[in-house]
Amino acid sequence: MRDIYYGMKNKNLYLMLVIDFILIIIGILISLLYDKNIGLLIVIFFAGNGFVLLEIWQMDIKFNSKNRIKK
Repeated sequence: MRDIYYGMKNKNLYLMLVIDFILIIIGILISLLYDKNIGLLIVIFFAGNGFVLLEIWQMDIKFNSKNRIKK
């Protein structure tokens, strides 16, 4: 998890989370309107991706709070 964090910490996590949330909504719409199996696969994949992004975001908050205390 630390390797993922250090590789991604310069990217905009907020934008990635918003895009992930929009793709989850699109997956729900596909499952309701078109094909249930494809839509659920999309939702499960992007929900897992969003969980990893939230963990990275929490690590970023902890890392920044430790740096503020040291200064």
